[in-house]
Amino acid sequence: SEAPIPAACTMFDAVFSPDGLSLLLSFDKASPEQGDIEVYRLMLADRKLMPLATTQGALSHEESPCWSPDGKRFALTSTRHGNQELYVADVMGGEWQRLTTDTAIDAHPNWSPDGKTIAFATNRWGDLEIAMINPDGSNLRRLTQSKGLDDYPAWSPDGRRIAFTSNRDGNLEIYLQPLDGPAINVTRNEAIDNFPTWTPDGRIV
Repeated sequence: SEAPIPAACTMFDAVFSPDGLSLLLSFDKASPEQGDIEVYRLMLADRKLMPLATTQGALSHEESPCWSPDGKRFALTSTRHGNQELYVADVMGGEWQRLTTDTAIDAHPNWSPDGKTIAFATNRWGDLEIAMINPDGSNLRRLTQSKGLDDYPAWSPDGRRIAFTSNRDGNLEIYLQPLDGPAINVTRNEAIDNFPTWTPDGRIV
């Protein structure tokens, strides 16, 4: 079903589809006790909202959506089973696939350009680190190891590097890590640098 954009709502985590014709976004209906967050697709041509991941019974948070490179699926986080876990769903509907089943928090998935890997942040090793997992839930592996917070991973267009936020040096900076090498601080500024993303030609924003 489709719905117009409500006059009063909070929307965030918007990401363009691979064809540039729509957005996935997190939609907070702002219930009295806590946010009841759902994932919608916004069609840019007519500004219609299409619900993709909505609350099933009790309040839950469906958020941080990211597209698969072919635009057919999306990954997201959800608390519908009590803990914040990673899921993959088909944009056109159908059964969800749960990727993680851990008591830790798993958050902020980002799909690799070749479609073979999803990077995400997790605190299963203590503090937040960047990990990777296959879209079928197999081959979980750890990418970063630091005493600080590592979060918001973003794949480079060539799939060879991951940018992420970290405070490992005492301030929030953007780091860049090759899959086979150490992380490098690329911002080095006293201000807060956060939420990295990439331009198609390989620049970090």
